[in-house]
Amino acid sequence: MLGMHHELTHSVDRKFLNPNKNSLSEPDPEWEKLNAPEFQYYGKDNFLQLPNVWHPLPGIMLPYGASLLGEDRAVFGALIMGWPATYNLLVQACQTDSFVAAKIRLTVSRWKQFWPFPGAENTEWKIRMAQAERDCR
Repeated sequence: MLGMHHELTHSVDRKFLNPNKNSLSEPDPEWEKLNAPEFQYYGKDNFLQLPNVWHPLPGIMLPYGASLLGEDRAVFGALIMGWPATYNLLVQACQTDSFVAAKIRLTVSRWKQFWPFPGAENTEWKIRMAQAERDCR
């Protein structure tokens, strides 16, 4: 389930970034300012230097998210919409890491713009967005 929502997040990104470019490496100043000071993405080859643990760095939930800006966004989307156990780890992190909390808020804001349809309030999508907003204020 995480993989599906990870890829869905890339599609949401294309709406907000230049749809004709690669959303994985396209600059996103709004997201980049939510990283810890001095943080630089590791790149596709170097992120494996990080330990394979949850929340290895401030603002980063999985080592793969530290590879590229677009992968960082996709990890957050996957965790928000993923299994309850992984969502709970995300919530624990957002309550102690202001960078994680800010990234969740931006993800939710963008996803609400992506899916603004009235009458969809009881869909899993809307329920998850509302829950993430409440849990990570």
